[in-house]
Amino acid sequence: MKKAVFSFFGVSLFLAAVVVSYTLWKDPYCNNCKEIDLQRHTVNSYYDVAQILKANPDAEVVIVGTSRGQGFSPKKLGQVLNKKVLNLSVSGSGVEAKIAFIELAKKMIPLKLVIWQADYFEILGDNRDSQLHAMKLYAQDRRWSFSSVKTLLLQSLDHTNFEAAVTVGRQPFHADSLKLGYGSDLSDKCFVDSYVGKRSEEELRKQVQLLYHNYTRRVFAPQESSWKKDLMRQYLSQDIGVDVIVAFVPYHPNFTKEMAKEFPVLTQAHLDWMDDLQRATGKVQSFMNSVPEDDGSAKYWDDGTHFTCYTSHLISERMISKWQNPDDRKIH
Repeated sequence: MKKAVFSFFGVSLFLAAVVVSYTLWKDPYCNNCKEIDLQRHTVNSYYDVAQILKANPDAEVVIVGTSRGQGFSPKKLGQVLNKKVLNLSVSGSGVEAKIAFIELAKKMIPLKLVIWQADYFEILGDNRDSQLHAMKLYAQDRRWSFSSVKTLLLQSLDHTNFEAAVTVGRQPFHADSLKLGYGSDLSDKCFVDSYVGKRSEEELRKQVQLLYHNYTRRVFAPQESSWKKDLMRQYLSQDIGVDVIVAFVPYHPNFTKEMAKEFPVLTQAHLDWMDDLQRATGKVQSFMNSVPEDDGSAKYWDDGTHFTCYTSHLISERMISKWQNPDDRKIH
Protein backbone atom coordinates (compact mmCIF):
# COMPACT_ATOMS: atom_id res chain seq x y z
CA MET A 1 0.00 0.00 0.00
CA LYS A 2 2.77 2.45 0.95
CA LYS A 3 4.59 1.60 -2.25
CA ALA A 4 1.47 2.44 -4.29
CA VAL A 5 1.01 5.76 -2.47
CA PHE A 6 4.65 6.74 -3.01
CA SER A 7 4.40 5.71 -6.66
CA PHE A 8 1.27 7.86 -7.09
CA PHE A 9 2.92 10.91 -5.54
CA GLY A 10 6.09 10.29 -7.51
CA VAL A 11 4.23 10.18 -10.80
CA SER A 12 2.17 13.24 -9.81
CA LEU A 13 5.29 15.25 -8.96
CA PHE A 14 6.92 14.17 -12.21
CA LEU A 15 3.91 15.25 -14.27
CA ALA A 16 3.71 18.55 -12.38
CA ALA A 17 7.39 19.16 -13.09
CA VAL A 18 6.81 18.44 -16.79
CA VAL A 19 3.85 20.87 -16.92
CA VAL A 20 5.77 23.63 -15.12
CA SER A 21 8.90 23.14 -17.21
CA TYR A 22 7.02 23.15 -20.50
CA THR A 23 4.95 26.22 -19.56
CA LEU A 24 8.04 28.14 -18.40
CA TRP A 25 9.92 27.11 -21.54
CA LYS A 26 7.20 28.24 -23.92
CA ASP A 27 6.29 31.29 -21.78
CA PRO A 28 3.00 31.71 -23.70
CA TYR A 29 2.37 35.19 -22.24
CA CYS A 30 5.95 36.28 -22.89
CA ASN A 31 6.25 37.60 -19.35
CA ASN A 32 10.01 37.09 -19.41
CA CYS A 33 10.60 38.53 -22.88
CA LYS A 34 12.97 41.51 -22.73
CA GLU A 35 13.12 42.03 -26.49
CA ILE A 36 10.45 42.35 -29.18
CA ASP A 37 10.65 39.38 -31.54
CA LEU A 38 8.42 39.51 -34.62
CA GLN A 39 8.60 35.74 -34.94
CA ARG A 40 7.54 35.12 -31.35
CA HIS A 41 4.07 33.55 -31.00
CA THR A 42 2.25 34.42 -27.77
CA VAL A 43 -1.31 34.60 -26.45
CA ASN A 44 -0.65 37.98 -24.85
CA SER A 45 -2.36 40.97 -26.48
CA TYR A 46 0.01 43.35 -24.69
CA TYR A 47 3.01 41.73 -26.39
CA ASP A 48 1.11 41.88 -29.70
CA VAL A 49 1.07 45.68 -29.32
CA ALA A 50 4.86 45.78 -29.15
CA GLN A 51 5.13 43.50 -32.18
CA ILE A 52 2.71 45.68 -34.20
CA LEU A 53 4.81 48.75 -33.40
CA LYS A 54 8.05 47.04 -34.40
CA ALA A 55 6.50 45.77 -37.64
CA ASN A 56 5.41 49.31 -38.61
CA PRO A 57 8.30 51.69 -37.83
CA ASP A 58 6.88 54.37 -40.18
CA ALA A 59 3.49 54.72 -38.45
CA GLU A 60 2.62 58.16 -37.07
CA VAL A 61 -0.79 57.65 -35.43
CA VAL A 62 -2.00 55.10 -32.88
CA ILE A 63 -5.40 54.24 -31.47
CA VAL A 64 -5.39 53.02 -27.86
CA GLY A 65 -8.70 51.62 -26.74
CA THR A 66 -10.60 48.62 -25.43
CA SER A 67 -12.67 46.11 -27.40
CA ARG A 68 -14.89 49.03 -28.33
CA GLY A 69 -11.94 50.65 -30.08
CA GLN A 70 -11.14 47.55 -32.10
CA GLY A 71 -13.81 48.40 -34.66
CA PHE A 72 -11.92 51.45 -35.93
CA SER A 73 -10.20 50.78 -39.24
CA PRO A 74 -6.55 51.90 -39.16
CA LYS A 75 -6.48 51.69 -42.96
CA LYS A 76 -9.50 53.97 -43.40
CA LEU A 77 -8.30 56.42 -40.76
CA GLY A 78 -4.93 56.45 -42.49
CA GLN A 79 -6.60 57.50 -45.73
CA VAL A 80 -8.42 60.34 -43.95
CA LEU A 81 -5.23 61.56 -42.22
CA ASN A 82 -2.79 60.68 -45.00
CA LYS A 83 -0.66 59.01 -42.35
CA LYS A 84 -0.03 55.41 -41.33
CA VAL A 85 -2.29 54.45 -38.42
CA LEU A 86 -2.03 51.51 -36.01
CA ASN A 87 -4.91 50.21 -33.90
CA LEU A 88 -3.39 49.11 -30.58
CA SER A 89 -6.73 48.59 -28.81
CA VAL A 90 -6.76 45.69 -26.34
CA SER A 91 -9.91 44.25 -24.83
CA GLY A 92 -10.20 45.12 -21.13
CA SER A 93 -7.22 47.46 -21.06
CA GLY A 94 -7.18 50.42 -18.73
CA VAL A 95 -5.33 53.66 -18.02
CA GLU A 96 -1.98 52.07 -17.15
CA ALA A 97 -1.95 49.93 -20.28
CA LYS A 98 -2.83 52.80 -22.59
CA ILE A 99 -0.12 55.02 -21.11
CA ALA A 100 2.39 52.17 -21.45
CA PHE A 101 1.44 51.67 -25.11
CA ILE A 102 1.78 55.38 -25.86
CA GLU A 103 5.18 55.61 -24.17
CA LEU A 104 6.39 52.52 -26.04
CA ALA A 105 5.09 53.98 -29.32
CA LYS A 106 6.97 57.24 -28.68
CA LYS A 107 10.20 55.24 -28.46
CA MET A 108 9.57 53.08 -31.53
CA ILE A 109 7.80 55.21 -34.16
CA PRO A 110 7.66 58.91 -35.20
CA LEU A 111 4.42 59.36 -33.28
CA LYS A 112 2.36 62.46 -34.08
CA LEU A 113 -1.18 61.71 -32.89
CA VAL A 114 -2.84 59.46 -30.28
CA ILE A 115 -6.55 58.62 -30.37
CA TRP A 116 -7.48 57.50 -26.85
CA GLN A 117 -10.85 55.70 -26.91
CA ALA A 118 -12.09 56.24 -23.37
CA ASP A 119 -14.13 53.61 -21.50
CA TYR A 120 -15.62 54.18 -18.07
CA PHE A 121 -14.43 50.84 -16.69
CA GLU A 122 -10.80 51.85 -17.23
CA ILE A 123 -10.99 54.07 -14.15
CA LEU A 124 -12.65 51.37 -12.04
CA GLY A 125 -10.84 49.09 -9.64
CA ASP A 126 -10.84 46.02 -11.87
CA ASN A 127 -9.36 45.57 -15.34
CA ARG A 128 -6.55 43.68 -17.07
CA ASP A 129 -3.74 46.14 -16.39
CA SER A 130 -2.19 43.87 -13.76
CA GLN A 131 -0.88 41.82 -16.71
CA LEU A 132 1.54 44.67 -17.44
CA HIS A 133 3.31 44.29 -14.12
CA ALA A 134 4.16 40.65 -14.88
CA MET A 135 5.90 41.55 -18.16
CA LYS A 136 9.57 42.52 -18.30
CA LEU A 137 8.89 44.42 -21.52
CA TYR A 138 6.74 46.98 -19.69
CA ALA A 139 7.91 46.54 -16.09
CA GLN A 140 11.65 46.97 -16.64
CA ASP A 141 12.29 47.25 -12.90
CA ARG A 142 10.60 43.96 -12.05
CA ARG A 143 12.51 42.06 -9.36
CA TRP A 144 12.27 38.44 -8.38
CA SER A 145 11.16 37.58 -4.85
CA PHE A 146 9.92 34.50 -3.06
CA SER A 147 6.37 35.73 -3.63
CA SER A 148 6.84 36.34 -7.36
CA VAL A 149 8.53 32.95 -7.86
CA LYS A 150 5.70 31.23 -5.99
CA THR A 151 3.14 33.07 -8.13
CA LEU A 152 4.98 32.09 -11.32
CA LEU A 153 5.06 28.42 -10.32
CA LEU A 154 1.37 28.39 -9.42
CA GLN A 155 0.54 30.09 -12.74
CA SER A 156 2.61 27.50 -14.57
CA LEU A 157 0.57 24.73 -12.95
CA ASP A 158 -2.69 26.36 -14.00
CA HIS A 159 -4.25 24.26 -16.76
CA THR A 160 -5.20 27.34 -18.82
CA ASN A 161 -1.57 28.50 -18.93
CA PHE A 162 -0.42 24.99 -19.87
CA GLU A 163 -3.06 24.87 -22.62
CA ALA A 164 -1.84 28.26 -23.83
CA ALA A 165 1.72 26.91 -23.91
CA VAL A 166 0.55 23.93 -25.98
CA THR A 167 -1.33 26.25 -28.34
CA VAL A 168 1.77 28.40 -28.83
CA GLY A 169 3.82 25.28 -29.47
CA ARG A 170 1.46 23.88 -32.10
CA GLN A 171 0.31 26.87 -34.12
CA PRO A 172 2.61 28.56 -36.65
CA PHE A 173 3.03 32.32 -36.44
CA HIS A 174 3.75 34.84 -39.16
CA ALA A 175 4.62 38.47 -38.47
CA ASP A 176 2.50 39.48 -41.49
CA SER A 177 -0.60 38.56 -39.49
CA LEU A 178 0.01 41.59 -37.22
CA LYS A 179 -0.67 44.06 -40.06
CA LEU A 180 -1.88 47.39 -38.64
CA GLY A 181 -3.44 45.92 -35.52
CA TYR A 182 -7.14 45.44 -34.89
CA GLY A 183 -9.50 46.43 -37.69
CA SER A 184 -6.85 45.81 -40.37
CA ASP A 185 -9.06 43.35 -42.22
CA LEU A 186 -12.32 45.32 -42.18
CA SER A 187 -14.01 45.15 -45.56
CA ASP A 188 -14.64 48.26 -47.65
CA LYS A 189 -18.31 47.25 -47.48
CA CYS A 190 -18.26 48.65 -43.93
CA PHE A 191 -17.79 52.19 -45.13
CA VAL A 192 -20.66 52.63 -47.57
CA ASP A 193 -24.21 53.77 -46.85
CA SER A 194 -25.62 50.46 -48.13
CA TYR A 195 -24.01 48.55 -45.22
CA VAL A 196 -26.68 46.51 -43.40
CA GLY A 197 -24.84 44.93 -40.46
CA LYS A 198 -24.42 41.28 -39.57
CA ARG A 199 -27.26 40.62 -37.11
CA SER A 200 -31.01 40.38 -37.45
CA GLU A 201 -32.92 43.02 -35.51
CA GLU A 202 -34.18 40.36 -33.10
CA GLU A 203 -30.66 39.09 -32.44
CA LEU A 204 -29.50 42.64 -31.85
CA ARG A 205 -32.32 43.31 -29.38
CA LYS A 206 -31.27 40.26 -27.34
CA GLN A 207 -27.60 41.23 -27.45
CA VAL A 208 -28.37 44.75 -26.28
CA GLN A 209 -30.25 43.39 -23.26
CA LEU A 210 -27.53 40.86 -22.51
CA LEU A 211 -24.75 43.45 -22.57
CA TYR A 212 -26.83 45.97 -20.64
CA HIS A 213 -27.27 43.57 -17.71
CA ASN A 214 -23.64 42.45 -17.88
CA TYR A 215 -22.22 45.97 -17.87
CA THR A 216 -24.55 47.66 -15.38
CA ARG A 217 -24.42 44.80 -12.86
CA ARG A 218 -20.91 43.42 -13.29
CA VAL A 219 -18.50 45.48 -15.42
CA PHE A 220 -19.49 48.77 -13.75
CA ALA A 221 -19.81 47.21 -10.28
CA PRO A 222 -16.31 48.06 -8.93
CA GLN A 223 -15.77 51.45 -7.30
CA GLU A 224 -14.09 54.27 -9.17
CA SER A 225 -10.36 54.44 -8.53
CA SER A 226 -9.33 58.00 -7.66
CA TRP A 227 -5.73 56.97 -8.34
CA LYS A 228 -6.54 55.91 -11.91
CA LYS A 229 -8.64 59.01 -12.55
CA ASP A 230 -5.80 61.22 -11.30
CA LEU A 231 -3.22 59.28 -13.32
CA MET A 232 -5.20 59.72 -16.54
CA ARG A 233 -5.93 63.40 -15.86
CA GLN A 234 -2.32 64.22 -14.99
CA TYR A 235 -0.89 62.31 -17.94
CA LEU A 236 -3.21 63.86 -20.51
CA SER A 237 -3.04 67.39 -19.12
CA GLN A 238 0.73 67.58 -19.58
CA ASP A 239 2.65 67.97 -22.82
CA ILE A 240 3.54 64.43 -23.85
CA GLY A 241 5.08 65.54 -27.13
CA VAL A 242 2.21 64.45 -29.40
CA ASP A 243 -1.35 65.51 -30.12
CA VAL A 244 -4.08 63.58 -28.31
CA ILE A 245 -7.79 63.08 -28.98
CA VAL A 246 -9.78 61.59 -26.09
CA ALA A 247 -12.86 60.07 -27.71
CA PHE A 248 -15.86 59.08 -25.59
CA VAL A 249 -17.82 56.59 -27.68
CA PRO A 250 -21.51 55.64 -27.32
CA TYR A 251 -23.55 52.75 -26.02
CA HIS A 252 -26.58 51.52 -27.93
CA PRO A 253 -29.42 54.11 -27.66
CA ASN A 254 -31.63 51.67 -25.72
CA PHE A 255 -28.71 50.84 -23.40
CA THR A 256 -28.17 54.56 -22.74
CA LYS A 257 -31.87 55.19 -22.17
CA GLU A 258 -32.28 52.26 -19.77
CA MET A 259 -29.12 53.12 -17.81
CA ALA A 260 -30.24 56.73 -17.37
CA LYS A 261 -33.59 55.50 -16.05
CA GLU A 262 -32.40 52.63 -13.84
CA PHE A 263 -28.93 53.90 -12.83
CA PRO A 264 -28.99 57.73 -12.96
CA VAL A 265 -25.99 58.01 -10.61
CA LEU A 266 -23.93 55.76 -12.90
CA THR A 267 -24.98 57.77 -15.94
CA GLN A 268 -24.00 61.01 -14.21
CA ALA A 269 -20.65 59.49 -13.21
CA HIS A 270 -19.87 58.95 -16.90
CA LEU A 271 -20.69 62.58 -17.68
CA ASP A 272 -18.82 63.97 -14.68
CA TRP A 273 -15.69 62.05 -15.62
CA MET A 274 -15.86 63.30 -19.20
CA ASP A 275 -16.41 66.92 -18.10
CA ASP A 276 -13.56 66.69 -15.59
CA LEU A 277 -11.17 65.47 -18.28
CA GLN A 278 -12.25 68.18 -20.69
CA ARG A 279 -11.67 70.91 -18.10
CA ALA A 280 -8.23 69.48 -17.32
CA THR A 281 -7.05 68.68 -20.84
CA GLY A 282 -9.25 70.33 -23.49
CA LYS A 283 -8.73 67.18 -25.58
CA VAL A 284 -12.11 65.48 -25.21
CA GLN A 285 -14.51 64.73 -28.05
CA SER A 286 -17.85 63.26 -27.02
CA PHE A 287 -19.79 60.82 -29.15
CA MET A 288 -21.79 59.60 -26.15
CA ASN A 289 -24.97 60.40 -28.10
CA SER A 290 -23.56 58.58 -31.12
CA VAL A 291 -24.05 60.16 -34.55
CA PRO A 292 -27.28 61.76 -35.83
CA GLU A 293 -27.88 58.95 -38.32
CA ASP A 294 -27.87 56.24 -35.61
CA ASP A 295 -31.34 54.69 -35.35
CA GLY A 296 -30.24 51.79 -33.13
CA SER A 297 -30.50 49.26 -35.96
CA ALA A 298 -28.08 46.48 -36.91
CA LYS A 299 -26.54 48.82 -39.46
CA TYR A 300 -25.09 50.80 -36.57
CA TRP A 301 -24.75 48.22 -33.77
CA ASP A 302 -23.40 44.71 -33.18
CA ASP A 303 -24.64 44.61 -29.57
CA GLY A 304 -25.28 46.92 -26.62
CA THR A 305 -21.76 48.34 -26.35
CA HIS A 306 -20.03 47.57 -29.66
CA PHE A 307 -21.00 49.67 -32.65
CA THR A 308 -20.48 48.43 -36.19
CA CYS A 309 -17.59 49.29 -38.45
CA TYR A 310 -19.95 51.62 -40.32
CA THR A 311 -20.60 53.63 -37.16
CA SER A 312 -16.88 53.67 -36.35
CA HIS A 313 -16.27 55.09 -39.82
CA LEU A 314 -18.79 57.90 -39.25
CA ILE A 315 -17.30 58.68 -35.83
CA SER A 316 -13.76 58.63 -37.25
CA GLU A 317 -14.50 61.14 -39.99
CA ARG A 318 -16.19 63.57 -37.62
CA MET A 319 -13.55 63.12 -34.95
CA ILE A 320 -10.72 63.96 -37.35
CA SER A 321 -12.69 66.87 -38.80
CA LYS A 322 -13.09 68.36 -35.30
CA TRP A 323 -9.42 67.82 -34.53
CA GLN A 324 -8.38 69.54 -37.76
CA ASN A 325 -10.77 72.45 -37.07
CA PRO A 326 -10.01 73.78 -33.55
CA ASP A 327 -13.12 75.98 -33.49
CA ASP A 328 -15.28 72.86 -33.54
CA ARG A 329 -13.58 70.94 -30.70
CA LYS A 330 -16.19 71.60 -28.04
CA ILE A 331 -18.00 68.75 -26.27
CA HIS A 332 -21.43 67.92 -27.64
